[in-house]
Amino acid sequence: SFKEINKNATNLRILKGIRLAWTKMKVIEKFESKVRKLSAWETEAGITRRLYQEFLSSCDRANSMGQIKRVKKEFQDRFSRLEKKPGLRPLKVGIVGELYIIMEPYSNLDIERRLNELGVEVIRPLCLSQILKEMLPWSPRKTTFRRIAKPYLRYECGAHANVSVAETIIFAREGLDGVIHVKPHACMPEVTAMSALYGVSKDYNIPVLFFSFDEHASPVGMNTRLEAFVELLERRREKCISV
Repeated sequence: SFKEINKNATNLRILKGIRLAWTKMKVIEKFESKVRKLSAWETEAGITRRLYQEFLSSCDRANSMGQIKRVKKEFQDRFSRLEKKPGLRPLKVGIVGELYIIMEPYSNLDIERRLNELGVEVIRPLCLSQILKEMLPWSPRKTTFRRIAKPYLRYECGAHANVSVAETIIFAREGLDGVIHVKPHACMPEVTAMSALYGVSKDYNIPVLFFSFDEHASPVGMNTRLEAFVELLERRREKCISV
């Protein structure tokens, strides 16, 4: 228990600590989402992520709700002042798949950063707060995902397979240009999702690129495939505009 770790930890302090941790997590996730989008617009390479690192340091030092609120306000203003390339219309790509590979840059060879460097906005809904909410038996979001994915996955496949399929359908409905599915090598729930995603890609006319990561995964190989995928999406967009 908490009191075994710290004898001065009263129930009130424990509740305040949990509230503080949850608030920090939500604020960090909000700024992570900003980085995935704004990095595609930046005029100076890497400036968005450098600002994000400053934000993380300030957030780490915040020890109260008031301090977190001030950090949030300061960096919202600073992010809003970042200069953007004029007239740019970046491609938008969603990322789905196994939760750890999605959220850990080391495991996915920093795929989000590479997409940003190619001028692509990245949309990745899966985050720790969402995972925690989905663990609740009464989670309406999890029920919604199951319903959306049901035409392609009739049963709960475990892990985030059903979520991967449902989010791809949602991305297609929202008009995203493409989707990238990531997983560890031989991850059975996501292998099942892959089969369903071929059908989703065809029915919703949205390209899906698959990556399987293990100790043999190569940044060179990934970059080559990403570049080809982005070029494909750009040609599709040009074709749609010309028609």
